[in-house]
Amino acid sequence: MSMGWIFYGSKKLNTFSPKDTLQKTTFSIVIPFRNEEKNLPILIQSLLKLTYDVTKFEILLVDDESSDASVEIIKEGLKDSDISFHILTNKRYSNSPKKDAISQAIKKATHEWIVTTDADCQVPTAWLSLLDAFIQKSDSKMVCMPIVFEQATTVLHQFQFFDWLSLQAVTKGGFGNLKPLLCNGANLAYKKNTFFEVAGFIDNDEHASGDDIFLMEKIKTLYPKKIHFLKNTLATVTTQCVGSWKDVVQQRIRWASKTKYLKNTIVTLLGGITFIANLSFLLTLLCCFIFPLKIEYFITLMALKIIIDSSILISEAQFHRQKINFLHLLLSALIYSAITVWVVFKSMNGAYEWKGRSFKN
Repeated sequence: MSMGWIFYGSKKLNTFSPKDTLQKTTFSIVIPFRNEEKNLPILIQSLLKLTYDVTKFEILLVDDESSDASVEIIKEGLKDSDISFHILTNKRYSNSPKKDAISQAIKKATHEWIVTTDADCQVPTAWLSLLDAFIQKSDSKMVCMPIVFEQATTVLHQFQFFDWLSLQAVTKGGFGNLKPLLCNGANLAYKKNTFFEVAGFIDNDEHASGDDIFLMEKIKTLYPKKIHFLKNTLATVTTQCVGSWKDVVQQRIRWASKTKYLKNTIVTLLGGITFIANLSFLLTLLCCFIFPLKIEYFITLMALKIIIDSSILISEAQFHRQKINFLHLLLSALIYSAITVWVVFKSMNGAYEWKGRSFKN
């Protein structure tokens, strides 16, 4: 039932087709960073290729206590461009360094729309052009946009790729059913005055993560019909995979630990269904060894779940024009259930490690 709801909503959401329009909207791109010297050159090169009037946007990069060459790389990469950019130093006020960084940048921003992304991302050339055209066509206070993990051949990277496809399906499914559930700060835009109108991150800055979804919930309360999703592959931001299974688990604990504070019953319900489905999958797998005489029955149940999940992942991959490795898809299905159940239990106390820091939500 829930998977059908997601699939229906994702298909129902119309792809945005821009018309030739004059570039009107002005943007302040906000990018917090911490020790990202390996990723920043890729991000900077993509920013330099933006097909948008350089007088209509600025880049605000906020250094969150980097100890590597990140600042020097930014200065060197952007020094000869016509793009207006500023490097700010983060000032900590709360339990969330990223929210502090974004809030500080927004206070310095000179343009009407805030666009956020991450330092380990690569933005598409038509990014701002598409966003501008969408804003001109829609009456939006916030615009959410697609994200995809960089695809590689390792099981670790393929797992993250498939996992992210599932989250994107839920995101689009929610918007397609007029019930926004998820968004991601790696590709998000909102009006600066709306950010201040809802008091920014106040009331949720004690939670280290959630700079995106908590803000969306606040804006949705005030403007329920003015949050939209820009569905277009050319608006997709590509983000890097983490480098180890430990980081995968910690990243997902970070994501899961904030959901218990959301006041969205659909998100809670979907989360509960996902946990039960994956726990049931593991128990069914265990039953194959405990009750070998009924192994065909158990394998049929597991296969049914994999087929349903795979149909959504394949559809989402087709949207992003990505190919599916079916062996990796099968392996990821097995790994996903184990990690999902483990993350749920680990996220109950809200403690995790991220980018060399320990947090507790």
